[in-house]
Amino acid sequence: MSGGSGDLAGYGPRVGATLLDTLLVIVAASAAASVAIASGAPASVSGYVVFGAIGLSYLLYAPVLMCRSGSHNGQTLGKQALSIRVVRQDAQPMTASPALLREFVGKGVLGLIPLFTIVDYLFPLGDPRRQAIHDKLASTFVVRADAVPDLDDRSVPDAWKPQPAAVPSGWAPPATPAPAPVREPPPSSADWTRPAPPRAPADEPSFGEGFAPPAGPPAPPAPPRDRDRDDDEEIRGPFGPSTSEPS
Repeated sequence: MSGGSGDLAGYGPRVGATLLDTLLVIVAASAAASVAIASGAPASVSGYVVFGAIGLSYLLYAPVLMCRSGSHNGQTLGKQALSIRVVRQDAQPMTASPALLREFVGKGVLGLIPLFTIVDYLFPLGDPRRQAIHDKLASTFVVRADAVPDLDDRSVPDAWKPQPAAVPSGWAPPATPAPAPVREPPPSSADWTRPAPPRAPADEPSFGEGFAPPAGPPAPPAPPRDRDRDDDEEIRGPFGPSTSEPS
């Protein structure tokens, strides 16, 4: 198995195979409607038969054919005519589970969503692995028929493996946080001692025990007191002789 990206089927063969398969389903449904009309069924019943046959054929036609064993495994008649096939991502043959998931759920059930089918069929144009949405749902690829000649070869091509998400430019993983600092336990009372007081600088006096500030200059002696003058001032008073003094 070569398994390179060149093994993936182009968009043109996929569209051609889809159109061919759709045409075959319509032909089969028209044949069923013709049988219903020929049997004398009313026109309304014939209409239901046509739509029912188209829906049932479209949902079961591809899964039944893709589960065939041998060289046509993974092929519908349209894919077989255009030499392409559906393979599983793990390089195993197509079985009922992935076939129903791809066709019944991926195309039929999700196709009930408005515009989903248009987006689904245009999706391979922008996908690097050319997968439609129903391919991603079922983990399948559409490849050239000669890309997997031997289904016993279980090696998975690198182009079919899920690709890791692109890392944005300039992005860096977050830095690992620094471990929290280890806090030492507080010392016990036996290990604890009172810290010594800070020493005063050499150019400043130390106010330790036994220190007394230097004495200032001595006060000047009081002038001698003149008792006669003091007594005379007490008798006269500030405004002249006292009235008590005899005239």
